[in-house]
Amino acid sequence: MNETKRWVVVGPHNPNNQPITDILLAKADGTNQIHQIGNQTGGRVGFFLLTNDFNASYEKMKLGGVDFVEEPRNEKHGIVVQFNDLYGNKWELIQKTDINSNINLVTIVVREYDEAISWFTQNLGFELKANETRSETKRWVVVGPPNPENYPKTNVLLAKADGNKQIQTIGNQAGGRVGFFLSVDNFNVNYDKMKPNGVEFLEEPRHEEYGIVVQFKDLYGNKWDMIQRFS
Repeated sequence: MNETKRWVVVGPHNPNNQPITDILLAKADGTNQIHQIGNQTGGRVGFFLLTNDFNASYEKMKLGGVDFVEEPRNEKHGIVVQFNDLYGNKWELIQKTDINSNINLVTIVVREYDEAISWFTQNLGFELKANETRSETKRWVVVGPPNPENYPKTNVLLAKADGNKQIQTIGNQAGGRVGFFLSVDNFNVNYDKMKPNGVEFLEEPRHEEYGIVVQFKDLYGNKWDMIQRFS
């Protein structure tokens, strides 16, 4: 780190020390990144916050002044409400009806569903977790790492761009900085699988104090870090 950069991570309270998704708060550096503040997914929902007690979370957040953009609604997958963070990024607070569906999601805006499914499943070894038709033009498509032990893990919602604003975010959700992190248990095995598949690595693997890291791009140009942590 240097005088202008800090590594700042926040996340949900986790007394049971289960695998959950934390958030890296990255200060914008340059015009491109500044333009993406509050607009990482072009105005669509980009982040999902799961809760075991919707009413308690909702009431606590309302008292804290959170900007809810709708009233809570009941969907087939659970109770949902949409809100904005301080920069205008859209979130959904969800209590799922399936108690075993303890899955966090991040959104990647894509050009076409099937090309994105192919890339993530063939190049990163992800599994297709959901592929539901919602309308003539929209599908609910979720991919993620294999999860044989059924731990809570972060999966990726592949959301097809709708309109020019969202199209402009394709491949540029974090304004050119690393926006996504893939944690692995065996760095060398994953790296050696991904290279022959044509994944575009931007550097040679490097050893940091926290683990082995390499940066790569997905099919649209979003930057990822693949990491095997030392602890």
